[in-house]
Amino acid sequence: MNFPTLASAITQATDHARTTGALLPLATEQISLTEGGIEFCVHWLSSLALKDAAKLFNTVDKPANSNPFLPYEQDLYVADLSPTHVALLNKFPLFEKHILMVTRIFEEQLSMLTVADFDAVARTLARLDGLVFYNGGVTGGASQPHKHLQWVPPGTFALEAILPDAGNYGRPKRLPNFDFRHAFVALDQKQGTNSAQAATYMHDVFYRACTECGIAAVEGKLPPYNLLTGRHWMLVVPRSREHWEEGAEKISMNAMSFAGSILVRRTEQIELVRKAGPMALLKAVTYPA
Repeated sequence: MNFPTLASAITQATDHARTTGALLPLATEQISLTEGGIEFCVHWLSSLALKDAAKLFNTVDKPANSNPFLPYEQDLYVADLSPTHVALLNKFPLFEKHILMVTRIFEEQLSMLTVADFDAVARTLARLDGLVFYNGGVTGGASQPHKHLQWVPPGTFALEAILPDAGNYGRPKRLPNFDFRHAFVALDQKQGTNSAQAATYMHDVFYRACTECGIAAVEGKLPPYNLLTGRHWMLVVPRSREHWEEGAEKISMNAMSFAGSILVRRTEQIELVRKAGPMALLKAVTYPA
């Protein structure tokens, strides 16, 4: 599948899913808060989105063993990415053309990422610029137990504003703007002339970054974390908690929070984010540097 084919497949799938009503975008409003060199975008759900949001956040009425990916909703199908992964539209997208890269058979979201997972990542990023991210477990912000990575297009994340120039490829280091445990790695594009080579390289870099962060597998599973990667870089962040909390207020944080996008459910929570500062929210759900 070449670049135009995947790009057009996403567009066609989006048009189709809107027509059938399968796609339920989260209508939000937003403000910007700049801190640490990142222009964070704080989204809050508009009144028109509350019904759709309930479907996303409320699991009371869902069967205990429900899995939206087995079988997946046909109206959300985008393309076959690889022998092991299929691309689906995010049913409740915050961003236009947000897709999921889902394993064809069930694997747990906290299970170790494999070369096959990174093959799907490499195939996607080779055709579409943007950001691939992964929420490792509920504590990492995952809403589904079935393994799935996610892709969002350029313009939906502000993290790249603080990333260093390329160099020291493959060597984990810290970003000065992030005062919490993490590992940033610049990716050498010469290491992957095809998706298989790129997948092996990214897989190796990922586990190098995990080691740097103190993330180690136990019985085939990794502790909670977030992964963010573009074509030229990778970021791994171990997670200590799912929510930032103040009193009775809770704000769930996922990988996109570290990319500069924070979602709150009520307008009242915006002032809490403004008062605390976005970086304080990130520090609260991670580990000390």
